[in-house]
Amino acid sequence: MAEIKTGIFAKNVQKRLSRAQEKVLQKLGKADETKDEQFEQCVQNFKRQETEGSRLQREMKAYLTAVKGMQQASMNLTESLHEVYEPDWYGKDDVMTIGKSCDALWEDFHQKLVDSSLITLDTYLAQFPDIKNRVAKRSRKLIDYDSARHHLETLQAGTIRNERKISKAEEEFQKAQKVFDELNVDLQEELPSLWESRVGFYVNTFKNITNLESKFHREIAMLCHKLYEVMTKLGEQHSDKMFTIQGAPSDSGPLRLARTPSPTEDESPPGSPEAAPNHTLRPTSPGPPRPKSPSQLKKGPPVPPPPKVTPTKELHQEQIINLFDDNFVPEISVTVPAQVSANHLPMPIPSVVIEPASSNEGDDDRDGDITSPSGVSDNGVTPESQTTAPGLPPGFLYKVEVLHDFEAANSDELDLKRGDLVLVVPTELAEDQDAGWLTGLKEADWLQQGSSAQKGLFPENFTQRLE
Repeated sequence: MAEIKTGIFAKNVQKRLSRAQEKVLQKLGKADETKDEQFEQCVQNFKRQETEGSRLQREMKAYLTAVKGMQQASMNLTESLHEVYEPDWYGKDDVMTIGKSCDALWEDFHQKLVDSSLITLDTYLAQFPDIKNRVAKRSRKLIDYDSARHHLETLQAGTIRNERKISKAEEEFQKAQKVFDELNVDLQEELPSLWESRVGFYVNTFKNITNLESKFHREIAMLCHKLYEVMTKLGEQHSDKMFTIQGAPSDSGPLRLARTPSPTEDESPPGSPEAAPNHTLRPTSPGPPRPKSPSQLKKGPPVPPPPKVTPTKELHQEQIINLFDDNFVPEISVTVPAQVSANHLPMPIPSVVIEPASSNEGDDDRDGDITSPSGVSDNGVTPESQTTAPGLPPGFLYKVEVLHDFEAANSDELDLKRGDLVLVVPTELAEDQDAGWLTGLKEADWLQQGSSAQKGLFPENFTQRLE
């Protein structure tokens, strides 16, 4: 038994030495090397395909890990909602049912991704190691083939012919050629076929992923909409219970914006050092909260229903007022609409002050709240927005002024800029109106194009109604 193992070991060592010697001769140019450029290209494609498949597998596992994390985060959020939701609140049972359905959807989504995508990907990549080993074996057998061929050629070209050695060399050469041809023929067929199969595999994999994602998001969106309706009804039932910021100074009420006269342009030109903001703090009567963002401008319940898209790109960090810092001096500017005709006199630029409301004063000071720049100016000149239009669109309700830029995300929405005037008409779908959307036409387009002017949706909380 030991002699057999010793013989096999010696044979393997002899093969390695022979291959190493052949490689050295080929690199030195003393022996020619058999090459197949077409097969080498197939090998390069195989390596690329394996690398791409391995990365896809790695990213797929990371994606599933993220889905699992989102599943756990969703469950934790649902549990926290169930804990804070009082038994006597509206829709307690509905909230519990929706939460359980969301958890089940996340679990089903993750499991189907594993079954239809990850397992298929693992099966696809499982064939690469075997083919890779066979490609390496072919390379070794090619060296054996070249070595046997060179040995036979050397014996045949010798001055003294030894028929016995030549006959043995021919047998070894034929044996090496047969082994090499068997591997080579199989790989010549499998590698191109494997390379072409990658297209169908990628198509099926990503079709499964996108189909599962689409179905999951569609179903989870329905549950979220149901929860949104429950929260809306709960807010309507408790509309008298306003949200207050804990920790605010007890001697000051909610902040509001008020307008005070500002110096004209003749007194202090823009950009001059003397042009300081006219900001003061003084107690006033209770007023509405300062509009921190477009989503808070709409009057109504404590949490008004937001529109489908709530752009906030016009909000800057310096506009966020710290309610707890007594030394904070905000920089707030109010711009007037540019739609003033040539025969109108220029309006003075209003300045803004922030006033903490006091609960011990009456309601007589509510006139100090935000008023639209389109109102009547001090000199009695009426802005263009208040003039009577030559004609109004059918079903005209009222006119609004745009306070924030709005970029349309769909074809049925209007592109609006701050200062635009919009003629509001009835909304066709009650769902859009309930969600905080209005339908209208830009006044400038109506005056120019008439009935052909574009009519579309826009968020109500981005506008201010003009009386």
